[in-house]
Amino acid sequence: MNIVIDCSSGTAGVFGEDIVSNVSSNYHFINKEPDGTFPSHGPNPMLEENLKDLEKEVLERKADIGLCFDGDADRVVLLMKRMFSFSRYDYRNSWRIFPA
Repeated sequence: MNIVIDCSSGTAGVFGEDIVSNVSSNYHFINKEPDGTFPSHGPNPMLEENLKDLEKEVLERKADIGLCFDGDADRVVLLMKRMFSFSRYDYRNSWRIFPA
């Protein structure tokens, strides 16, 4: 599985590789270096404007999914490419990803 992970310049950059390396050997990080000034974009992945970098990387790398963490990594948005648009899921609604 090809995965792109946007750490939002937050704490996910510290431990993200430990987690994702157990799931896939094909992954790429963006905004991995922790920086409390959040130079790339705001730390809230629920805001559409904060997903632009991730959307671009998912398309360029032909990734299966993209993950965008918030600043302290307690929230994550999952992007999945579907035809010509993205579907967004946050962890609280992840049950919608695989309908019965």
